[in-house]
Amino acid sequence: MILDLLVPLAFIAALAAVTLYLDFKRFYLSYVLSIPFGVASYFITGNILATVVLLLSIVAAKFLYSAKFNIFAGLLFGIVISLLVLRLDRFYWIIFDLFMGLGTAIGLLIDKNGLSYTKMNDSSKGKSWKIELSRDLVQIVGGVIILVAILVMDLALSRIVITFLVIPLYIIGNYYATHSSNAIGKALFYFERPLTPLGLGAIWFSAGFLIAAGTVTTTSMLAIVVFVSTIGDPLATIAGSSIKSPKLPYNRKKSIAGFLAIFLSSGAFAYFMIGPIGIGLALLSAFLESLSLHPLDDNFLVPTVLGIATRMV
Repeated sequence: MILDLLVPLAFIAALAAVTLYLDFKRFYLSYVLSIPFGVASYFITGNILATVVLLLSIVAAKFLYSAKFNIFAGLLFGIVISLLVLRLDRFYWIIFDLFMGLGTAIGLLIDKNGLSYTKMNDSSKGKSWKIELSRDLVQIVGGVIILVAILVMDLALSRIVITFLVIPLYIIGNYYATHSSNAIGKALFYFERPLTPLGLGAIWFSAGFLIAAGTVTTTSMLAIVVFVSTIGDPLATIAGSSIKSPKLPYNRKKSIAGFLAIFLSSGAFAYFMIGPIGIGLALLSAFLESLSLHPLDDNFLVPTVLGIATRMV
């Protein structure tokens, strides 16, 4: 057992040494704050992979929107390739998804730049109806594609495909975030909110979705998470922005029309998938979407909490 730990522990030590050398002020606090999570992840799972993925994800998130991000995201992708080549069972994929999602969120939350990016994204919401509508329509189309793909695959295969695709999309998005002058970069930025780095909402969503993918136990539950996050959520934005209705008493930025849009659409889908209990999950989803819990992005909060909630039904 000790020999099995030597290589990953040596990797963690090397990772810490390199990142502290690159930017000591930025990373020493990150390691201090992440050590409890890293130790807890090992004792909870009994597998050092959890700690490695967690720390790599934290470091990658802190290097977001820089060339260094690709190095650490590439190391994460190398682990994914290893999981495929070695044909390891679903336990390892669950560990990877859970701790990459958690590490990404932690990295954004404990980094000054990450918090600043999230604040800019929140403050830019609703500034342009044209941009918001375009974003929502793209999100719905993407959600339908993901939903169909999940429904034709079993849960294990869905989890592998999701994990395999997320990191390359991260790397591509990171590249065009810093190369916005070319044609593809300009096209992608057309769908982004003013003053907001490219794809920040997608990164928060991916982090939450990875946690949900590692948490749910059935394809139906994963499909509900996808529907709520990629179809119900944008429908709430469209309805809330285009239909005049009273504001919610606990959040004056959200309206009853938006709340009903996500609740009714998600409730109908969830009822079709799992029966009456789906109505409760839809109500929870609508409530989560209506909150504003900065610095937690609702793109992260909804799939994460919903994924955990599905374990209780």
